[in-house]
Amino acid sequence: MLIRTLILKIGLTCLSIVLVKLAVAADVLIPTEQLKTATGKRYYLISIGIDQYADKFWPNLKWPSRDALKVSDQFGLQTDSQVVNITILNRNANLKNVRNILADVKSKTTAVDTVILYLSGHGSLALNQSGVLEQVAVMQDSDSHNLYSTGLKHSELRLWLESLASRKKLMVMATCHSGVGKSRLPQEVESLLSRSKGTVVPLADVSEGSLILAAAARGESALEDDKLEGDVYTYFLLEALSFYDRNRDGMVSALEAHDYAKEKTWNFSQGKQRPTADIRLIGDADIALAGRKINPAVPILEAYDESLAGYELQVDRQKGKLPHAFALSPNGSQVKLFAPGGDQLIGKYFVNLPLGQNIDLKRVISHRPIIISTNLTRYTWQQKAWGSMAGSDNLLKADMQFGYRWNKIFVGARMHKKASIKRNWQTNLDLSAQYESLYYSAGWIQRYKHWLFFWNLQYGKESIQIALQDTVNQDKLVFKDSKNAIGIYAVISKPIYADFHWNLQFGRIWNRWNLGALGRFSADKDFISTGVSYHFGIRARTL
Repeated sequence: MLIRTLILKIGLTCLSIVLVKLAVAADVLIPTEQLKTATGKRYYLISIGIDQYADKFWPNLKWPSRDALKVSDQFGLQTDSQVVNITILNRNANLKNVRNILADVKSKTTAVDTVILYLSGHGSLALNQSGVLEQVAVMQDSDSHNLYSTGLKHSELRLWLESLASRKKLMVMATCHSGVGKSRLPQEVESLLSRSKGTVVPLADVSEGSLILAAAARGESALEDDKLEGDVYTYFLLEALSFYDRNRDGMVSALEAHDYAKEKTWNFSQGKQRPTADIRLIGDADIALAGRKINPAVPILEAYDESLAGYELQVDRQKGKLPHAFALSPNGSQVKLFAPGGDQLIGKYFVNLPLGQNIDLKRVISHRPIIISTNLTRYTWQQKAWGSMAGSDNLLKADMQFGYRWNKIFVGARMHKKASIKRNWQTNLDLSAQYESLYYSAGWIQRYKHWLFFWNLQYGKESIQIALQDTVNQDKLVFKDSKNAIGIYAVISKPIYADFHWNLQFGRIWNRWNLGALGRFSADKDFISTGVSYHFGIRARTL
């Protein structure tokens, strides 16, 4: 009897906890002094789910409140922060109560906190005072005849997100506004859209370190599925928390979970639903949904730029459609970029990053267009006439080079410092020579892993002046000539730090000088040089 009574009490206790969680919104936060942790961080999780609506214009939904409870149960597990769980369901999710709770959270957050807002329910469009359509989350008490004033506007949520003191903040919108699925459109909006395309205000930029994840793109429905027992996107977002630690650092981040859910949702809906992300992250500002960093993260190649949407990327054996992110091998990865459709190969790259670092794809496929370099060049004359006069077949000269590259094309100019030679040539005869040159070059560039290879033709002018001084009677003879010269050369270039490169150049120049009484002789010469270059300017796209 005692055991039966004990079991009954435990059962009633558990049932009361579930009922309280299902029916009561946490509209009063835990006092701040009770939230002190070793790290000083708090993890505010506001989870809103609305199944039933006071205005019968909005059809009741089956799964939002259950989805909201799942989110509140699974987000924030094993993080290094104290979780403050605020679950707002059905009748408690009226406009006034939600606004009060959002204001309360705003007043308590600090820079080290994380704030996450999840909202599942109807989404719609409403006309603002200027006659422009805005996205609106339908609250439990929203009036279909006055939705703009009684719904929770996305613009209002964005402003709230931006105003938070927290550096890490996330909003997940499991709503839509297409008129099907989890949405209906008021009659005046339907009428407007039937007459014109309408202007839907997109999600505006949000503050640095914040994310807005949407279950569907504009004009698409956020689907529910009875087999999954909930919102399709939310189901896969939660599924990712158990295993999709892409960079293997011990934490499943918002971007990792979204990437997984986006692909799964797209496939499950057979292309009818495309989850989207509005991302503004700086540094290590991604948001933990589960776990905490305990291992050095493998390097990640990120490709979220909208200009690359639809392109396909292959990283080693992984292949996926952009926007997406890919784990890189710590020993370096081969990267191939394909045009939309996946058939046309645009470029091959090699990316090698240390553990814990990320790189954006646009940095991989782009370059600094302006190059300035300084080199020390050794010339070797092919005819002995120069060597007999100068005393050596070799000449060392410093030079400056300026160049511009666009995609695989390179153009530049090389200016050599004037070289002077003085020596006793014959008995009682001193020789002094001055040599200078200016070349223009053009060619193409190839990349192999970290190395760049330049293949160039060059054309320019070489000038020489030789003076002979008789040391006995002081007679002096001067011989001059300037000739156009042509040449070829190659450059091997490797980054050594940031935008600095080490260069090795070698090539050949053809020219002939006419020095009058001294005769005609070949100025053909080979050269080899080494130096450093700095690449700067606005990055140029290689697409």
